[in-house]
Amino acid sequence: SSRALVVMAFLAVLREGFETAVFMLAAFQDTSDSTSAGAGAVLGLLGAVALGWALYKGGVRINLTKFFRGTGVVLVLVAAGLLATAVHTAHEAGWITGLQNQAVNLTWLVKPGTISGSLLTGMLGLQPEPTIFEALAYFLYAVPMAIFVLWPDRWRLRRMPLPRRAPSSAQPA
Repeated sequence: SSRALVVMAFLAVLREGFETAVFMLAAFQDTSDSTSAGAGAVLGLLGAVALGWALYKGGVRINLTKFFRGTGVVLVLVAAGLLATAVHTAHEAGWITGLQNQAVNLTWLVKPGTISGSLLTGMLGLQPEPTIFEALAYFLYAVPMAIFVLWPDRWRLRRMPLPRRAPSSAQPA
């Protein structure tokens, strides 16, 4: 079983490496300024190395419960953004036709054509002018899941103790 664990860890890291290579290839092919794409790749790699080193060195000292709860909330927001993007794409495909009025104007936060706007749109799925359906999908997913992540003890299933069996008085034959 230890060999299987090592192989699983190796395959997981290999998969992440391939995924990163595919994303980087797409980024370099899609941009007209390969210097900026290369600089972004190097900065991202340096940031990942710094974060990995900090986790390695300070891993014993940090509260892992709070750390994973925080990253869990970020993942909930990313998943909510994916859901809102799916709703947006479904509307463009003609599958969803209702609730397509603009819900709110977020152009002050998600400025199109800026780095911060690209990050908010790419990571959290925020659109500058989301429709009512997109906003509903985002919040109807994000709010309950964030509550679930932030207060996991409330939602943990309590195990009921098994009833004790009375000793049998009949002797086996």
